[in-house]
Amino acid sequence: MEGPPRQEGAQRPGDAPLENRAAPGRATLAGVQRGDPEALAQFFEWCFDRVFSLVYRLLGDRTTAEDITQEVFVKIQQAAGRLDPDRHPGPWVTVIAYNACRDHWRSKGYREAKESTPIDEYLPTSPVESRIAVTHAPLALVAYFRSSLMVS
Repeated sequence: MEGPPRQEGAQRPGDAPLENRAAPGRATLAGVQRGDPEALAQFFEWCFDRVFSLVYRLLGDRTTAEDITQEVFVKIQQAAGRLDPDRHPGPWVTVIAYNACRDHWRSKGYREAKESTPIDEYLPTSPVESRIAVTHAPLALVAYFRSSLMVS
């Protein structure tokens, strides 16, 4: 769902890096630290676009980025007590997002999804397929190797 058309030079709230955007006020950050639902909602609204953009850039898959972004906000809520209201929260949020992506990359599910396909799936299954594969295989080689194969 698209928002209203943007005017030339206008920026959406999420266009600026977290460190360059005006952070929520100290009172809001203190509310986040206490776990106040309204303060958390304001805080999440402030950083959602940037967190999702970062996670999507790191993972390259929209569905996975949506899942990991959700995990990031759960982790932010769980770690809210460690938020320092006197400091800009951008770097803190960014570290949580990076760590969530690293956790994903280390996960067994990610590693299994990235495993290569067994070579058996690419082998010909009949003598006709074997003959076709052998006949066409030299054409896939670089000219230098193809010429030495043809001479033999």
